[in-house]
Amino acid sequence: MDSHNRAYVSMDTMVAILPVLLIVVYTLNAMVIAQKNYENTVEAQQKFDVLVSSADYLVNYGLAVKGDGKYYPNWIVELDLNTIKNVELNSGLKKLTVGFDADGTTCIYRVIAYGADKQIRKLYFCEG
Repeated sequence: MDSHNRAYVSMDTMVAILPVLLIVVYTLNAMVIAQKNYENTVEAQQKFDVLVSSADYLVNYGLAVKGDGKYYPNWIVELDLNTIKNVELNSGLKKLTVGFDADGTTCIYRVIAYGADKQIRKLYFCEG
């Protein structure tokens, strides 16, 4: 084979390899983007799960009325800020806001009986 034919073979090989390399690079980039999206989704879901768990704990035990040695879930006489602060510190949430108005980036609510007259209200639990 003379040098003229070798040049054609080399050029043909380079042209054939280029699309394969482009496909590999594109696939790797797509995988990195998909991985980042998955990580963000999982992180958001974990924060939401912690928020739900914290709200359930506070409504059923932390803030619930206790009498005769038992808890009365969903009946809250007053909002105890110290209990809320302890749950915030132990749950890993940046900031846990509890109140009758939604005030945060991610909020859920629980229906409670509030006060001695057991007025039905929505108690919001917000993160951030």
